[in-house]
Amino acid sequence: MFLIHVLFILIVIYMMSAVLAEVIFTSQTEKKLPTAVQIGFSYFLSLIYFSGAWVCMSIRQAWALGIIILIVYAYGKFGNIFKLFDGAHFKQLVKKHLKILGVFLILANIFFLPLHWNQQYGPFTEGGGDIGNYSDIAKRLDDFNLSAAGFEEGASLQKRIHHIKHMSNMTYTDEFKALSPEFINPPDADSHGTLMALRFVIYTPIFAPYAQFHFLSGDTNYPAYFAVQAFLYACLIASVFGFFRSFGWIPAIFAALLFTGSHSYVSSIYNHYAAQTMSVTVLGLFLGAVPYVRLFSIAGLKTYIASISTCWIANYIHFIPILFPLMTVASLYCFYPKLSTPDQQDGKIKLSWQRKTCTFWGWGSLAIFALITHTTALKNSLVFFDKVFATLLNPNTNSILSQEGEGLSLPVFSEQWWAQMYGFLSIQHFYPYALESKLVQAIIPWGITSGFIVLAAGLTMIVLAKPNLKSNKKTWHLIGIYSALVATVMLYSLISQSSGYAQAKGAQYFLPCTYFVMLLPLVIIFRSDNNFWTYFKISKKSDWKFITTSAYITALICFTGSLFIPRFVYLKKLGAQEDRGSIMNPSFFSEINRVKYEDKKAFFLFEPRESSDVYFGNQAFSGYRVVPTRHLYLQKYNKSTSVEKANYVDALPSEFIETDDLPHLWSLTSKDKTNWQTEKLIFRKSPNLYFTGHNYEKNYGLKHRMNKSNPSFDPNDQGMFTYIRSGTALIYLPPGGPYDLEVTVMHRDETNKEKYDLMIKEIESRAKAKRFSSLTAIEQDGPILTMKYLF
Repeated sequence: MFLIHVLFILIVIYMMSAVLAEVIFTSQTEKKLPTAVQIGFSYFLSLIYFSGAWVCMSIRQAWALGIIILIVYAYGKFGNIFKLFDGAHFKQLVKKHLKILGVFLILANIFFLPLHWNQQYGPFTEGGGDIGNYSDIAKRLDDFNLSAAGFEEGASLQKRIHHIKHMSNMTYTDEFKALSPEFINPPDADSHGTLMALRFVIYTPIFAPYAQFHFLSGDTNYPAYFAVQAFLYACLIASVFGFFRSFGWIPAIFAALLFTGSHSYVSSIYNHYAAQTMSVTVLGLFLGAVPYVRLFSIAGLKTYIASISTCWIANYIHFIPILFPLMTVASLYCFYPKLSTPDQQDGKIKLSWQRKTCTFWGWGSLAIFALITHTTALKNSLVFFDKVFATLLNPNTNSILSQEGEGLSLPVFSEQWWAQMYGFLSIQHFYPYALESKLVQAIIPWGITSGFIVLAAGLTMIVLAKPNLKSNKKTWHLIGIYSALVATVMLYSLISQSSGYAQAKGAQYFLPCTYFVMLLPLVIIFRSDNNFWTYFKISKKSDWKFITTSAYITALICFTGSLFIPRFVYLKKLGAQEDRGSIMNPSFFSEINRVKYEDKKAFFLFEPRESSDVYFGNQAFSGYRVVPTRHLYLQKYNKSTSVEKANYVDALPSEFIETDDLPHLWSLTSKDKTNWQTEKLIFRKSPNLYFTGHNYEKNYGLKHRMNKSNPSFDPNDQGMFTYIRSGTALIYLPPGGPYDLEVTVMHRDETNKEKYDLMIKEIESRAKAKRFSSLTAIEQDGPILTMKYLF
């Protein structure tokens, strides 16, 4: 049901974008764009509108206004569409878009292959948790019909302006200051979304795409979130396919295989780097538009300028330099025919003043909301430039690309570095983040070697073909694009060496450029499938050009084939929920809903299987209380007068449980990595242990219950111990008693006297302070401390 729901929303996104494309991209130049490229640019235009409109009103108000603006604009541009309706043309449009929509749905199902693999359908991740900064905020605001600035639908103009000022200045509103601490702290399930939404530290365009279609979601925002992610994935690949399809099926098929075969590319979406996904999709749309659209034109404003602003307002400004070389090529007048078609012809049509007013009102409204979007994001953007200047003044500081940097940078030209550059894998697929596959380790050197041959042979082909190019403007245009992309890859890879994080991000950023550099020689030389087959039939087999071309084609086939090996291996891993991968089975949501129905004051102890489960532990519990018992440091938030002065205090999950909560405590666990089960604690008839903390492992292993160095040591006296790190152990005792409890604590490194003495000293100090109720005795035997309780 989850997948069907997601695909339904994807269809709605496509239909909205298709309508906008047919209304907005109508000039002769714009009609030359591949359909998927038109769809993509239309989507980003809608995103600019909704990002600005949502600041001023609720999403449903923004939808109502947007539909009105579109209708008025369409009347201004086309007149009375009912009188002008052409049934044959309409059928042609429907047929075209149904065909492209079918391609989007196929690509979306390729995106969701991990779910198909294990026949589990629910939200999933390969390990990343940024989904909480996108989907959770959108749900929190839209559930209460709030604007992105946090005011209600019926708010006065004065209140709207007041909130928007706070949003622009990143300061607290009076409503946020008045919020009770219980709403902005655990165990309230919505506390994270409330804090992120109302403190204005996340930019509206980052979570606007998921609020935009929230009304189509159910209890959670995940269907809308994953629909947008799948749409962007499909849009990029379909756009790339459309670019190469004009040159024949051979380069188009290779392009589709390269992009669907790269696990490095798709893993950035599986790890929920949503802003990066949008930016890379913009890069793909740029590639599809450069052969047709000039930068300095009305079409260029609708495409390049509108889409590049998406990177700006999402605070992905460091991505914009990747687009500059392509924009430079698009600015060269010599590559494009004289503009006697699109905009000039539109200007010659005599329009009534009513239609002119309607057209102006449509574009004027978009411009106003775009200005609002940029204005509210301005302070965050200026923070970026502050970091740029800080980096220039102090080269020892982290670069902008690695502002969230992690890990030591890989040696340049190492195998792992090239594996990322060619899109085989990303940093999270190598040890210690994941268990490396021997098959993948064996295939990557072959793939990298094939990649080098493809690049070298492709460049040689272009050089050898230069005397035959003569004055073919289209060919030189492709060579210009090729040169711009080569410069992009070379320059940007140089500035992304500050950390392992920066290297991984950089490789994913310009991966479309790398694949275009590999494929463009094929279209520059042959231009069509007919030329390709004819060349291999009539060429001399001993000719250097023929040998180079054959080596290029063979290496390209080998590279593409080797690319799919890691894709399948890590697809299987994610489907089987290995490493840090997780899929939330529908039972996770059904069990939570069942408890909500039975207990209106339910308090959940949610036990994540992996750290990646934690990121789905908010929305499903909305309106109730929950604490993840594992893989997360919880914090109590203290409000202050500004965002900069806010502070946190670390807290353990058990600290949030009060005496009155005991009758409403429920545990939510999964014992088989698939199905989830809830249990009400007071219904248990036997004692049970519950652990909370940053990390723990139940039944960690057999350990000796006595000090090994003790002369009376009994090697057969062993007990099953649980490893626990920064946490607590809680014991549930059913009614009755009295109960005698013996707790044996031993440092993990029992031979390190300095460490276990420190642990024992800490425990004894707490015992003397009477922190442990019902404690009757405490005994030490070397590294072992035994505590006895009476309940």
